[in-house]
Amino acid sequence: MLEITEGKEGQVTVLGLKGRLDVGSSKTLGDRLLKVMEAETKLVLDLSELDYISSSGLQVLLLAAIRAKDSNRSIVLASMKPQVKQILDYAGFAGVFQLTASVEQAAGNP
Repeated sequence: MLEITEGKEGQVTVLGLKGRLDVGSSKTLGDRLLKVMEAETKLVLDLSELDYISSSGLQVLLLAAIRAKDSNRSIVLASMKPQVKQILDYAGFAGVFQLTASVEQAAGNP
């Protein structure tokens, strides 16, 4: 199960993901990302409470990155647990997304 929270860090919208991003929750996240990206030029995904990401979850993030790039928007992935960062690294997402150690850093507030 995936819980999605929404907040602000300065002027930047932050979506917090908690739990598991898998086939059962990918569509929900994909829909939410599209909705938020319509209104925002920069989006931060706080992955500090994300425990697992499946290939379906990776696909949703990749599609969101492509849409963001096509519309001059950006998505930053922040605060990953080691196991989630390892999956993202293996999938080559370091070349697709900006990865940061904290939400504050991702939002540009050191």
